[in-house]
This record gives sequence, C-alpha cells and structure tokens, in this order.
Amino acid sequence: MTMHRLLRSDSCVLRTSAANAATAQQIQPDHVQAIQSSFGDSQRMRIRGLLGRNANTQGDQPMSPSTSTNSSTSRGEGSQSIGRAINLLSIVAERGEAGTRLSDVAEQSGLHLATTRRILQALVADGFLAFNTQTKLYSVGPAIFSFAVKGSPWFARREIFMPVLDRIAEQTRDTVLFSVRSGSEAVCLARREGEFPIRVLSLEAGSRRPLGAGSGSLAILAFLPSDERQALIRQNASLYDAFKLSAADVAQMVTDTRRTGFSFNPARIIDGVYGVAVPILVNGEAVASISVTAIASRMSVERRLEIAQVICRELLSITGIQIPGNLVPINPHDSPDI
Repeated sequence: MTMHRLLRSDSCVLRTSAANAATAQQIQPDHVQAIQSSFGDSQRMRIRGLLGRNANTQGDQPMSPSTSTNSSTSRGEGSQSIGRAINLLSIVAERGEAGTRLSDVAEQSGLHLATTRRILQALVADGFLAFNTQTKLYSVGPAIFSFAVKGSPWFARREIFMPVLDRIAEQTRDTVLFSVRSGSEAVCLARREGEFPIRVLSLEAGSRRPLGAGSGSLAILAFLPSDERQALIRQNASLYDAFKLSAADVAQMVTDTRRTGFSFNPARIIDGVYGVAVPILVNGEAVASISVTAIASRMSVERRLEIAQVICRELLSITGIQIPGNLVPINPHDSPDI
C-alpha cells in the first residue's frame, strides 16, 4: 500500500488558524444586516417568533408586550437572534458530515444550553439543520443547499466542473481547488487530490478567504473591474494581516496576475505551499477560479506556466467559459506528464 504524507499544520487548516476568525467565520454586524435585509416581512416575523425569545444569554424568558411594541428594540433583538442563529449554523457546518452535539455547540458559542437547544431546534424545524435522534448529532440540513443552489448559479453548476477538476488532478498529480466569488470573499466549493505522495491540504470545501488572500481568490480579484478591485482591497485590508499580507502586497500581486494571466502564491500564506490559479471569466469578469497547490519543489517557473495552461485547456472544454487572453492552453501531447 502506498503511504501518503499529508502536509497539514495549524496554518494549513482554516478552522484551526487565526485566519479563520478573520475571514468571516465570526458573525459581523454587516453580515447579519445583509442576511436580514434579504428576508421579507413575514419571514422576519417568523424568525423573530422562533428565535426572538432568545435575546438574553439565558434565553428562557419571553419578550414582554412592551418590548415587542418597541420597534427599535425589536429590530435590535431580531438582529441579535439572527446573528446567533447564523453563528450556530457556522459551528455545526464546521464539523462537516461528522456532526456535533448540543453541548459542544453551546460551549463553542458561549450560549446557555437551553438557548442553544431552542435555536438549534428552530433551525431543524425549517430544514437549515438536521438532527439524528439516535446519535443526537446536528448537521447541515437540506435547506442550506437549496438556498445555495437558488442563490448562486455557480453553486448550481459546480457539478459541471467536477470532471475538469478530476482531469487536472490526474495530469498535475497535485491538489486542485474550485473557488467561487461570494461578495468580498472566495468560497472553496470543491477539492480534488492528486496522486503525488506529498499532498497539500490548504483549503477544504466550504472554506472562505478574503479576495486577494491565496492564489484562487487572488485570481478572481485581479480580473474584476478596476474600481471594484481597489474598493475590495481597501475593504479587506484589515483581514490580510492574518494571512501575512498587506493591502500593498495584494495590489502588487494583482498587477502581476493581470500581466501573466494567472496568479501565483509563493508560500506567502503557508510555509512551503505554493499555488497557481486561473480565473474563470464570464463577459470578461472573474466569477470563479481553479487553482493547483503543491510543495515548493514542484513549482518551478516552467511548471507554473504548464499548470496554468493545463487548467486553461480543461476550462475551455466547458461551453461559455472564458480565460484571460494572454494565456494559451497547452497541447496535451506536448506535455503528457507535468
């Protein structure tokens, strides 16, 4: 049996790194407001009915009539309740298919056990979470995937890219990642691992990074309109510190990426881990990217270009996909094994 080494460290796995907290795993007020504003009046009332009584940490007392009639107080409590619900969703989702127990969610969130149970059960009732009555474990529910498919055409189309990722992993023998833009972040939707004995597991499906941090998110950022690029770099400036980057670093890497047509991350974020990524363009604007990550010894100047060209060739097999004009797909007969 072939033994494989997994190149993992605290900095490699987002959920155990400082970068995790900086990349929106913590619920920020603007995230809560954005999500709440997407709900209709009836949906907000329903959520407040389910969760509003949990406004206090102990969460066991219902709101008084006088409180419920105060619109500003109601809005504040509604935002707080929705924020807590989103935070609990994030905690459960972080555990993936393994699921997690009520006590673990309560401990990680800092909420009272009764409050945590009430919010989790409300989320289960609406399909956001699933609960296994035998194992007593909570996991992500089907409604989350339904919303993702309806809300993002690229999430819905992700299966189209799976054969492409498989072919790239087969040819490069390294780790391949498919990421899509989500506001000021890039979200990894899928990962494929090649057969090279030393595997780089820098991102997992569902991991998020601010645009500009890492080869995949950098490729997306670099091929957005100029004004939008500059605004995003300013917006994410405070988040770059967690990735050992500055806004000036990202701006320079954007310039380099636009010149070559693909991004390159020379172990700026994770020691010894290099990445190459090609943006996926629609009407000339980046919406997603495919990246390949590997150890330094497998990222010579020549091989970086070959990897970028392989990604391009495979992407162009999908109808409607565009790539930067300064990249030329490699002929598979010219380099059968890179």
